[in-house]
Amino acid sequence: MRTSLAVSVLLCWTAILACAECNFIVDARPGTLLVSQSAGDFEALGPGPERLGVTELEEAAEFTTLPNLRAGAGWSTDAAHWDLTGQVGYLLNERFRSLVAGLDAAVMLRVRRNIAAGPHLGYIRILDPEWTGDADLDLDPAGALVFGVQAVIGYDILFVFAADYISAEPMDVTTHGDWRSSDDELDISGLSLQFGVMGRF
Repeated sequence: MRTSLAVSVLLCWTAILACAECNFIVDARPGTLLVSQSAGDFEALGPGPERLGVTELEEAAEFTTLPNLRAGAGWSTDAAHWDLTGQVGYLLNERFRSLVAGLDAAVMLRVRRNIAAGPHLGYIRILDPEWTGDADLDLDPAGALVFGVQAVIGYDILFVFAADYISAEPMDVTTHGDWRSSDDELDISGLSLQFGVMGRF
């Protein structure tokens, strides 16, 4: 039963691709905002300037940007777009940053000839997170699942919008010296809005 179902799905997918137009996709998304309450709750406390004899408190911001560039292949029919892209980007918070890489798959139904919308699913890897404040701490790499709804408007050059939830694996935190953190993990899970321009050639 399962084998016959898998064969049916494969044949259906093959038939769709046979009737589809193949495209090369370039997708730039400079406008990306991630809102994470968990990240905003993270604090590091440690010694301030010795001459002042005070402690210093550093807090991660609730808002993080993730500008990214994507490229890949797409298949278009009169009914829908099927896209598979790889991406590289940069995670930038007030207190930490990292290079990011990932993959994304999207299916967008064509509401009109120049408008399509539908679900997408992706995975990103936070490759080398770095704390940018004075706190002496290390962050470990982590992964995140990205899922939500994506829409495009236009013809060969399109505006693209996405509303997502990012379910992230917490980054392990290791403190050094007299520094202490409010948690031994930093979680950036939260809601994300993205805006950019896509080219289908």
